[in-house]
Amino acid sequence: METAQEIFNRYFSKDVIIHNQEDFERLVILPAMEAYALQQAQLTFAAAREIDAKTGNRRFAGFEEYRAAQQTPAEETDEETDNKRSIIENVADSILPQYIPADSAVTTLSFSFTTEGSRYTATYGKDAAGYWQFDTYFTE
Repeated sequence: METAQEIFNRYFSKDVIIHNQEDFERLVILPAMEAYALQQAQLTFAAAREIDAKTGNRRFAGFEEYRAAQQTPAEETDEETDNKRSIIENVADSILPQYIPADSAVTTLSFSFTTEGSRYTATYGKDAAGYWQFDTYFTE
């Protein structure tokens, strides 16, 4: 495994003629960054090739299959979506008191917050008894 500095040095040699900043970026920086990223992906793949504890099988047959799986986001199952909604609703409910308007005539409200690395906006509506009920959320 090469360090980032070793990869940079491989691309930035005496043989490379650089006339300006654009040449430096095109001939040295970008290829070095791509080489480093590929190396890191290969190391990650090597870790993924380890035996899956649940099934006893390897998760991916080859590096290309692994890369394709990393680039294609997996669709959430209904259970995952319900669990995500529950988490977001619980977080929103816990901070709702900070956003309740002073005007009792207001019947809807929304506010944004960040949890688990994502930003969400939660919306609430008042029920017939005057209590705020979680309505929905969306990702910003």
